Amino acid sequence: MWASTKRFSKQYLDKKDQGREEFNLPPFFHTADGEFIPISFQRCFVSTTFCLILSACGGGSGQEAGPGSTVIEEMLPSTQTLSFLEKIPRSTVTNADPEKITVSIAHETFSDATSDFHIDCNRPSLKKTLRTLQDSIQEFDQITQHIVNCGFEENTVYSITLRETDPTRSDREGPHKFSTGTASNNLLSVQDTLVLQQEDIAELFVSYINGALITKTGMSRIIQDIILQPVLGVADQFWSTLVNPAPLYDVVSERVLYESQDPLGNPSTDLKGLISYPMVDAEDSFTPRNQMILLSHATGSSPSELDLEDAWFIIANHLASRGYLVVAPDNYGNDPNSFENETYLLSFQTAINSLDLLRLGVESYPTIYTGKEITLIGYSQGGHSAVGILSLAQLKFKDLSFSQSYIGGGPLNLYGTFKGVLENLNGNCQETGYCELIDSSTSEPFATDRILPGFLQYSDTGLTKDDLIEDDRLARDFIDRFLEMDPAYEKLRGLLEINSFTNIKNPDNFFAPGTNINFYHSEFDRLVPVANAEEFVELFSEHVNLNFDDSECNSNSFKLISEATDKAGIVHTLCALNVFDTIMNELR
Repeated sequence: MWASTKRFSKQYLDKKDQGREEFNLPPFFHTADGEFIPISFQRCFVSTTFCLILSACGGGSGQEAGPGSTVIEEMLPSTQTLSFLEKIPRSTVTNADPEKITVSIAHETFSDATSDFHIDCNRPSLKKTLRTLQDSIQEFDQITQHIVNCGFEENTVYSITLRETDPTRSDREGPHKFSTGTASNNLLSVQDTLVLQQEDIAELFVSYINGALITKTGMSRIIQDIILQPVLGVADQFWSTLVNPAPLYDVVSERVLYESQDPLGNPSTDLKGLISYPMVDAEDSFTPRNQMILLSHATGSSPSELDLEDAWFIIANHLASRGYLVVAPDNYGNDPNSFENETYLLSFQTAINSLDLLRLGVESYPTIYTGKEITLIGYSQGGHSAVGILSLAQLKFKDLSFSQSYIGGGPLNLYGTFKGVLENLNGNCQETGYCELIDSSTSEPFATDRILPGFLQYSDTGLTKDDLIEDDRLARDFIDRFLEMDPAYEKLRGLLEINSFTNIKNPDNFFAPGTNINFYHSEFDRLVPVANAEEFVELFSEHVNLNFDDSECNSNSFKLISEATDKAGIVHTLCALNVFDTIMNELR
């Protein structure tokens, strides 16, 4: 098997500069992101399984062998072990749901290496993402992530082999296995229901800004005055649609449990979410919307709790009161009663869970929604999650279109944002835009309480909480050694890079063709630096329909608020409300 693979890889290395027309993909193989993936395959007569080899070059500037030239193959050192940064499902998974599981394998590599990815499954669709390492890890300069959807069979052991060849280095090879169990019933279970009348919905946001907004952010009196003063205040200037949502329908909100996979790839029925929809009777002249809404919540929100003081629950009710079906997944582990950590900023895991609930929402409410178009909304942590969701949408759904998205305030360069907090604590800012304006007293708890727990629990970093955190603070030794590029933190660095989006080397294939992104970020944001947005816009503006509204949260009012408070999260939160108002005004 490997002999034929090496011949094909050799041909590809010799011809990779001639253009894509040199190779023709079989018609039954789909590259979900539009990326050209050379493919070779042969039938294994030993068994009835088709063995499929996906062979892809990681980049570089290979030279074509000219007429009459002789190619001399050098003897390379023996094959070395290829280490994976991410393996989903894990090898300990023995009962993955064959109808739901999506495979993600990521590893550090060199940009001029050629990789052969082998998995023996039916009808594979592959998304291959290349990321430039922002700080070189042991001479590696790239991370390659292979995400695969397949027609998996029940009760079957699946083997994955990833082999890399390089003209100047040793070959590297890494195996992986997992097993499937039986397919689930694909059920959506309603756990609790809350019905709000139109007059109640109309008062939700006013109650929120006079209550939870002030108490949860610890807002000073001067900031309250700037927001709430009549006519000239932020609320009257920028939140008029939220203050007066003009509901058309009463709304039913349901806390639901649904089936998906846990962060390691095991089947799970412990995932929660919110589904809100207009209350309509058979005799009502209701025309279902051709759009449904997928909300990706921010830090601290749990839409399924049906909490009248939760901003994302309020937005869901506002949109549903205008006739929309709204789906809002909670992150896995985002439950005060859970013993599991939240999948905080773990892009792949969060995206897969969200898309599973979306599918169930599409199928379960035919009287409210019969279309094929999705509007995606995410801000802050939810903005990060929304980018991950949008990147996998075409791989998971061929029959649905994410026609609009509203994304803002997210740490899209997670590695740079995390490193900036450490540099700030170390008193050694590097003028990258990620350190200078950071309020570490606010940002550090996000690292200790939210980012690191999930990364440590769901990834094989070789680290423990005690290695990184001391007395609820980032350990001094960890800060120093991380910034000094200590190899002990190599895998943690790699995971932060995998969950970043401003380091993508193939941005033309990251989103589906024709993707529309309405994008927002405040230049006065001291929680998530605006450099995240600037780098994202610079990278993707030529590859998607991206509208960066940099005026939305940069008015004099926001400047005044940023100068009048030392609480970094206030501008961040207020900008989200500005964005919500803009979205409501457009969608209603």
